[in-house]
Amino acid sequence: MNKLEIIKGDNLTALDLYDKEFLRAYVTDTRLMGVCGFCIEYMLTKPENSKFVGEDSYRYKALFYYDYEGDALDCMNDSLLIGNEEIDKLEHQLFSGLGGRQMELDEATALGAIKECIEKSLDAGIRTYIPSFNYYLKADTSSYSKAKLNSLSCVEIEDSTTLQNYFLMRLFGNDLEGMELLADTSSLNCEEALKSIFHEKANSHSSKFLHLGGTLYKNLINDQGYSESIFQKDGIYYFYLTKLAVENGKVKSFAICDSKELAFEEYSALLNKPEFITLYEYQGDDLIGDFEKANLRNSYSIEKNNGRNYLVFHENNSHVSQNPYFLSEDFDGSYFLSKANQILVVSQKLSYQLKMEYSISTSPLYKKLKLIDKYQFSEPILQHFEDSQINNFLDFIDFIM
Repeated sequence: MNKLEIIKGDNLTALDLYDKEFLRAYVTDTRLMGVCGFCIEYMLTKPENSKFVGEDSYRYKALFYYDYEGDALDCMNDSLLIGNEEIDKLEHQLFSGLGGRQMELDEATALGAIKECIEKSLDAGIRTYIPSFNYYLKADTSSYSKAKLNSLSCVEIEDSTTLQNYFLMRLFGNDLEGMELLADTSSLNCEEALKSIFHEKANSHSSKFLHLGGTLYKNLINDQGYSESIFQKDGIYYFYLTKLAVENGKVKSFAICDSKELAFEEYSALLNKPEFITLYEYQGDDLIGDFEKANLRNSYSIEKNNGRNYLVFHENNSHVSQNPYFLSEDFDGSYFLSKANQILVVSQKLSYQLKMEYSISTSPLYKKLKLIDKYQFSEPILQHFEDSQINNFLDFIDFIM
């Protein structure tokens, strides 16, 4: 008779049962953008004379997407890979849009960072829980250095404009830790700076208001050195005029000079930019299949009522160094595939538009495309098309005209 081996333990996973060989780990250097991607990989081998059921070996891979503004994991996934590429696709989808580099981590730093992310997420009350959490929570992190992680996950800042844009991004994102990475904390109390932004609204919103940040959409440093910022919180747009003093590569002081809530017409006028659209007709049988086989540079697709939008993220975060800074320049543009068998190449910068047109013209897909027209609009129009119930872009143009 076969003997059944009972393995005691709570939520044991392959990480607990198999012998482990650390392969690699990395973090994206996007901490100052408010998010980081973490990846860790092991080779797992079944111990000799073990009696539990399972493959002799696995490649284990885990991904963690941490939002520092919410102090919680937005996404986490792990997998035992035996010829399964799904988690590799998820890795590309999650991290390629961050615009950062993969910075290699040693095992101690990776385990310490992941454990810290999980603990903060559990404190924040996240509902999603994967069994391997227990392995990370039990990991020995006595040699973990947060300073080492910060040095790898933060880009080097080379000028005052970039520093001020990042600082305001962290400020309006309610990210105290991120602010302190950029400030001279001996002279600037970052916690008081946060309260100066959020305390006035705490009484009229839920208590969570103080913990959830907003989004900086635009920042202009004017000729007098003041920052004119537009940020959005809970669907409401605000204008802030602030003054930052920079010394020795750190923000030394911060003051609010003026602030107000913006009406729709006001923030629309301040955020609107021209939009370029090149329209193609697809003359084939499988638009989405042919598009994805063309392997055009894209990283994330969003399903819409009248098609699918493939966002083309900027390859890095160099737009943070621009004055003015626009959140919209986080990506070059998008390829919108309509249900009317059309491809719209869309961007708010002509140089990006030309680059995307060149990419599609040199792809295998191009032989099945017919150029219909090119447009330049004085304001973004794609969003209105996505929100409409119209499948054909030409019909949409006729409708709005």
